[in-house]
Amino acid sequence: MYRFNLSWILLPTIALWATFLLTACHDEHDCCDTTKPTVEILSPPDNSFTVAGDNLDIRAQVEDNSLHEVKLEITRASDSTVIFSKKYNAHDKKSFSLNETWLVPKLADVETEVIIRVIAEDHSDNLVSDFVSLSVFPN
Repeated sequence: MYRFNLSWILLPTIALWATFLLTACHDEHDCCDTTKPTVEILSPPDNSFTVAGDNLDIRAQVEDNSLHEVKLEITRASDSTVIFSKKYNAHDKKSFSLNETWLVPKLADVETEVIIRVIAEDHSDNLVSDFVSLSVFPN
């Protein structure tokens, strides 16, 4: 009678998954990529202001030879509390245009400074960001 050997299935399956995990989102050229992506926030301008309840258009341009991910993060300047955060899939793109409309919440009864930051990462784990300051007034 034939005896079933689980290792015939288990070992090739593990090898296949290991290969997939080690090569996912990377190619053979990524090992030598030391060039960081470029990020430029186009809107809003640095040191500008807005009012709670407004729709704020956030625009940025990101470039790299092989992008992986782009993230938009808005934090309170005084204590770094995250107010808004969103990730964008920019997988294998050379250029990515971020276009986000943010409904500005009431943050306090007084003027509150926030930092709008756009962070870009490529497939070689090169990371770069750009930021602008923005004052939010209560309505």
